Amino acid sequence: MTEFVNSYPPSLPWDLTAGASSDDATSVVSMFVGVDSFFVSGGHTSGLAVDADGTFHPTWVDNHTGLAQLWSATVKVEGTAVKHGAADLADLKDISKSVTLELSKPDFDRVKGTVSVLARLKNISKDSVEGP
Repeated sequence: MTEFVNSYPPSLPWDLTAGASSDDATSVVSMFVGVDSFFVSGGHTSGLAVDADGTFHPTWVDNHTGLAQLWSATVKVEGTAVKHGAADLADLKDISKSVTLELSKPDFDRVKGTVSVLARLKNISKDSVEGP
């Protein structure tokens, strides 16, 4: 939506969070202090409105001017709605309630900067599931 990035000048106080919890069985106390993730990941969409002609108006908060402010843009979408998002998918049956997604073997390659994970669909229904 915007070409601007959030700004964190030295004078801006950081939004920190802190907390503690204890385990009654072991008397271990855990504490944490950190920067609130919402503070450093600006651009959160705070609203989306659409007007009578189909024009969308998203709103978000960012501080690229040095002050957190509410911003908006006009987004016009052309085209027509198609079942499942594409004409070649329109005749397919939605089986999302018949399967579950299982993820395993997560890996982060620091050199390449990539994350990979093994993803499998598992049939949880009593019916056969076939792919195209």
